Order: sequence, then C-alpha cells, then structure tokens
Amino acid sequence: MSRRARKRTERAQPGWIKALLVVGSVALVGMLAAWIGLRHWLHGEEFRHMLEREAGKGLKAEATFGPFRWEGTTVRTPSFSAAGSEIVKRVEADRMSLDIGLSKLRDGVVELRDGRVGRLLVEVEPGAKKEAQHSREGGVPGGETPKKSPRWYDGLTPNEVDLTELIVDESILRVIRPEGAFTLEGTRWRIQPTSSRGAYEATGTGGVLSFPWEKVPSWHLEQAQLRYQEDRVYLNEAVFRLFQRAMLTLSGESNLATGEHAFDGDLRDGDLSEVLPEDWKKRLDGEFEAHMKFKRGPEREVVEGRVNLQNGVLTGLPILDALGAYGGNPRFRRLNLSEASTDFLKMDETLSLKHLVLSSEGLIRVTGDVVIGPHRALRGQIRLGLTPGTLALIPGAETQVFRAGERGLLWTTVQLSGTTDDPHEDLTARLIAAAGLRMFEQLPETGERVLKFTRDAVSPEMLQGLAEHPELLQQGNDLLKRAQRAIDGEGDPIEEATKILRDGADLFDVGKSLFERIREESQEATKPSR
Repeated sequence: MSRRARKRTERAQPGWIKALLVVGSVALVGMLAAWIGLRHWLHGEEFRHMLEREAGKGLKAEATFGPFRWEGTTVRTPSFSAAGSEIVKRVEADRMSLDIGLSKLRDGVVELRDGRVGRLLVEVEPGAKKEAQHSREGGVPGGETPKKSPRWYDGLTPNEVDLTELIVDESILRVIRPEGAFTLEGTRWRIQPTSSRGAYEATGTGGVLSFPWEKVPSWHLEQAQLRYQEDRVYLNEAVFRLFQRAMLTLSGESNLATGEHAFDGDLRDGDLSEVLPEDWKKRLDGEFEAHMKFKRGPEREVVEGRVNLQNGVLTGLPILDALGAYGGNPRFRRLNLSEASTDFLKMDETLSLKHLVLSSEGLIRVTGDVVIGPHRALRGQIRLGLTPGTLALIPGAETQVFRAGERGLLWTTVQLSGTTDDPHEDLTARLIAAAGLRMFEQLPETGERVLKFTRDAVSPEMLQGLAEHPELLQQGNDLLKRAQRAIDGEGDPIEEATKILRDGADLFDVGKSLFERIREESQEATKPSR
C-alpha cells in the first residue's frame, strides 16, 4: 500500500469510531431514559394502582395498598386490604414486602418475587349471592375513565404481574356458614403459582381450627397441602391432631361459588373418654378409629362413616344391670367388648346408628339400628342374643321371651325409647310377664295333682261343686292371653305386666282357697264314721 493510501485509511478510522461512540451513546441514553421512565412509573401511583387492579381481579373485590417504600428493587407497604360483595368478604395484610423482577418486561409482565406478609386475615363466605360491584378497572363510578395524554415511555410499562412466591408468617382464615364461622388461626403458608394460569398451590403448617359449636373441640393443624383454581379449593391432604393422641387425615374439595364440599377423613388413636359427653364417660370406655365423609349439598350438611371400637368396656347400662340382676351374673355389670362397631349418619339434629354390633364373647351379642333425634330422643330396635342358661333363674325367660338362633345363642327383639339420659326398653316388662305366665301355666297342673290325689275320695257332689266355678278357669285363661301379648310387646309392657301380676295374685288367692276347701272336704269324706 502506498503512503498516500495509508494516510487516507488512518484519517478514516476516527470517523467510524466516532460513529460507533455516537450510536452507543444514544443507546445508553435511551436505556437510561427508559429506566428513568420505568423507575418513575414503578415509584408512582400508577404501579400501585395496577397492583390493586390485578389483586382485585383475583379476589373479585376492591383492593387497596398502603404507601409504598422502596429499598432498591424491594417495595414495602404497611398494609393491604380488600373488600367485596361476592365470595371474598374481607382481606387484610400487614407488613408486606415484594421484590420486583424485570426479566419479563418484554412480555409486559412484572415479577413479584419473594413476597412476604407478616399477618394475613381472609374472610370468605362460600355460596354468597353475587352482587354487582365497581372496580378500578371500570373507572370512576358514575362516569367514564378520564383520558390521559400518552407519554413516551408508556409502551415500555408492563400491564400484568406474575407472583412467584408468597410467604405468610401468620394467618387467620375465617369461613362464614349459616351455622356460624369456622376459623383456622395461626397457620404459616407458602404459596406458589402452578403451570395453569390463575391456579396456586399452598402448604400450611401449624394453627388451630375452631368450630361454631360449643361442644366440638378444636383441631390442631400439623400440615396441609391444597390447590386453588377457579373458585375451587382442592385439599390434597391435611393432618390434624385432636385431643391428646387422635390424628385425623382429610382430603377432598370445596366449591366456593356454590358452598358445596365433599371431604373424606380417617381418624385413628381416638380415646372415647375425650369425645363422649359426661354422662356417657362413666358407661363406655375404650379406643376407636373411624372413616368419615363430610358432605354439604345445596340444602344441608351430612356426616357419615363407620366407627370401630377397640378394648371397649360397657358399664352401668340399665338393661345390662337388669340382666345381671335377673340372671345372677355379675359379668353384665362390666361388659368387656370383644367386638364393637357401627355405621353412622349425622343429618341436621339426628344421629342414626346402622348395623350396630356389640359383643362379649361367650355371654352376649347385640345387633340392630338406633336413632338419636332432637333433644336426645332415643328410638330403635335391637336383637339381643344370650348364651343358654344366662336367664335360667327367670321362669319362662328362655322359652317365652328368647328363641334359639344363630351362633348358638338365644335371641329376642328389644324396643328402645326414652332419651339418652333416661333410656327405656321393653325387655324387663316382658321378662316379668313371662314369669307370671309360667306361674299360671303351672296352676292347672297343681289342680290336676290335687284332683288326682283326691279322685277316689271326692264325691261326685264335690266335683260338681268345682265345676260350678267356671269363672276361675276363664279368668286364668284371660290372664294367659294377656301375658302372651305383653311378652310379644303389645301395648305398654310395664303397665300390662303390673296389672297381670296384681290380677294374678288375686286369682291365685281364689284358686288356693278353692283347692284348700276341696282338700278339707275330701279329708272329711274319708274319715271313718264312728
């Protein structure tokens, strides 16, 4: 290359460099201006209003943030609140902080990272009637949204937010139902979005769940995993501790829009002394496990399931005390249960026990259905099976009241009534009636023995005199029929048995006098004449 050419090249190089510097400077100034504009937008009221609008969309409520305070890319606010007329009634948050990420600005999205809330209160009413409401997105109530002059950086500002994680240190979740409020208080939550838009997963630990009913104890939450999407809460699993040792595992889903839900629960290591009312704690003891289903439809709440009892002991039940007293067997007073289970259905104020089984090996077995209604009213029908010989001391019990059946036991049907505080049964009266019936069944046999003994000595006139008292035989026959009806459970068994015993005593006195007179006359007739 000639010297002249080299000089032209050397003179041209500073021009290219200058151009590059100019372009770089313009780009840098543009980026700086964009950042200044974006920073101005972030630190201004518009960013806060956008967050309020997006939060309001998700909660379907009017949302408001307190003043923002910036520390680099982290924004802090002392408060957040939302109130709506649909499902979400109230949301209040204290000590909130968010780290702002700008990696998705090209997509028009601001990332809300490492969110944290010191205390969160959420109050919801599933199935609440939807009402019209205004939102900031709709503009000023009663008028149109005022138009603003476009700014040069408006095209750079995002219009969506993306929450990556939110930690709630302490929370109060209150679910309002017609019967009152269900409150979960003191739970710590970790909330993250899922791959589905508008869906979130949450993991909670700790806290206490309380109920609107005074006699229902609180549940202590160990851990819960759930997912929220489109007004539905899917409970993958929640583990609660009840009382000292019992553990309850729940899963299911709830439709917040309609108020309906369905949950399955398994309870283990339950202690009856911790769940029974005071009057029953003295009667029933043991450990239990249960499988339960909680369902709420359009009209009512239903709880159903099955309970199994282990190491059960039944003490001081009136019907068992009566059996023990009649049969002379002290084992009835404290009954060790080898088998105890029932299906149950709780609807409104009525508790139904189906397929009830109570068994003490080698002594007694009870099966049947029992209903406990409003005001603890008791009604039901059970089958009672006893080992042969248990009631041998009661005349007629094992022949008139009980019948041989399955498992080698003697069986009878017992009607239950009264209340759980004062239960009634018809077995006692039927046993009394059976004893009376057996006594009157033996009465003709006694007369036959007397007549046989005096047959050769009694004159035809005396036999004619006995035949002149047909009312005695008629009354005895009527008593037998009445006693049989009492045994069969017709009418009021206790009242009827009392009448039978009273009338039977009178009849027995008449019969005794008649037989005594026959005996005396026969003896007089056989004396040798002097």
